[in-house]
Amino acid sequence: MNNFNFSLPGYLIVIFQVVACIMVADFISGLAHWLEDRYGRPTHRFIGKSIVEPNLLHHFKPREMTKNTWW
Repeated sequence: MNNFNFSLPGYLIVIFQVVACIMVADFISGLAHWLEDRYGRPTHRFIGKSIVEPNLLHHFKPREMTKNTWW
């Protein structure tokens, strides 16, 4: 019987998990941004004026988002 047991060192597992989390977060934020650009309208009832409109504006004036505060 071959009792070969392969395991990665703990620090490599942590590095892999951190990289995987960053990639998943980047994908989800990119997907949300694409959905806003593609399907969002400034006339939507709840998110139109506060989320979609500033998002669309930053494509024409990229520094406009830096002039406002989120608080």
